[in-house]
Amino acid sequence: MKVVSLVHPNKVLCVESLDYSNPYDFTEVHKHDYFEILFIRKGGGSQLIDDQSFTLKDHSVFVIHPGQVHLLKREIAEGMIIQFGKGIFAHIFPIEFHHLLFTQPQVFVSEPDFLHLYSLIEQISKIVAHQEASGLSVFKSYSYVQIILISLIERQSVKDLKSSSIATRFLELLSVHIKDKKNVVDYMKMLYISGDTLNYHCKHVFGKTPLSLINEEVVKETKRLMLLGKHSIVEIAYELNFNSPSNFSSFIKKNTGKTPKQLNLYIKNLICLIISVNL
Repeated sequence: MKVVSLVHPNKVLCVESLDYSNPYDFTEVHKHDYFEILFIRKGGGSQLIDDQSFTLKDHSVFVIHPGQVHLLKREIAEGMIIQFGKGIFAHIFPIEFHHLLFTQPQVFVSEPDFLHLYSLIEQISKIVAHQEASGLSVFKSYSYVQIILISLIERQSVKDLKSSSIATRFLELLSVHIKDKKNVVDYMKMLYISGDTLNYHCKHVFGKTPLSLINEEVVKETKRLMLLGKHSIVEIAYELNFNSPSNFSSFIKKNTGKTPKQLNLYIKNLICLIISVNL
């Protein structure tokens, strides 16, 4: 499994051009351990985020969070990438890690809004590129990031802050514990709330029950492991702590309509569309 870290590990914030020289093999499917936000100024190409393929169009924005599987085929696309670790959230209160765990990676913005946000990224780029930037300048770059993130979060149609905070905190916990905790009760205990409360907030924000979200996350993690191509189906079953491959097979069939073998074939065909062009 290839897990990619920030290019400059001593920094919590990096800004790169879309065509920057990657320090890793960008032709292989990989995971990031940091957030990456792509602002596509000029389209041309495609990318894979988990099991979804997206066309790189003019003025498009994508948010990739830690743990997601990613592969980019840039072609002629131009733009900028903001990369940051969890450490940045100490500087951009009240935004927290879980506020960026969007259910869909693409964020739709108008052209004027895109151009405004892009101008802020250019300002950030100038600051982080300056080797002797003052402490105040660094915090100015964090303020620009805060404005950008708030603008993206506002476009997620959040119904109210309290429900959003609880529900997205639940999603954050899922992303960390999904391999060993698949019962709603486990998350109730970690969040110190009742089942009814958790159910209310999940339905209010996502229109789904906690159990449905847990099952979806198990399927997502299954697809990620298949995308990385390092595990057999039996190994994936045990990696996700199922009691047996047959129980895993029944779960996948019930929740996707496909057997694990059929799902694995679908995943392989999907990534071949992008990888074959990159090679």
